[in-house]
Amino acid sequence: AVFAKDQLAQAQLIDLTNYKPARESFLSFPLADTVGKALDNGERVLIIYNRRGFNTLIKCTDCGHVVVCGRCNVPYAYIDEDKKMSCPSCGVKAETVKQCPSCGAGMLHFYGEGIERIERNLAKFFPQAYLATFDRDTKKISKRANLIIATQAVLKVLDDLRVDLAGVLDIDAALSHFDFRCQQKVFSLLMEVRAAVRGKVFIQT
Repeated sequence: AVFAKDQLAQAQLIDLTNYKPARESFLSFPLADTVGKALDNGERVLIIYNRRGFNTLIKCTDCGHVVVCGRCNVPYAYIDEDKKMSCPSCGVKAETVKQCPSCGAGMLHFYGEGIERIERNLAKFFPQAYLATFDRDTKKISKRANLIIATQAVLKVLDDLRVDLAGVLDIDAALSHFDFRCQQKVFSLLMEVRAAVRGKVFIQT
């Protein structure tokens, strides 16, 4: 798509070497402050974080084995809503393991954070917000939702949403994928977000 310059929302980079996010919120102070003001003004805010589920890694603390998808050899994410594991690559779901498939020990630990975990934490910081998550399995978003935490799957419905402010988290991870197209994909994502958002787009980097 070709975007006219005057159609794009202003983008502002937030250097995380200067503004370290609080561990509980995942938002730097400038972004958290702006989000709070936007919500108080009745605006809708979109937070994009391209990790599904609640946790992104299941690992045995005894032998170090990581539970992976049998098809893709990609670490399973844990989806709290379904209480199941899901492959970020092919989307297949499986029952959550109770014991390590490698050594049989019950020393499994859940690491990392996805949009479900961020939603739960942001609910503590913004009690005035009506929160919702969106990923590729989501069918629709409630019209009441004014703080949406989403993966890049939200791009397919972004034109139908009135979004006043957006924040993009951990964009550097997307630039580090083992994919020669990753830079192009990140650029495309940011351009589409800027074209759909009415106000500013904050990019934590």
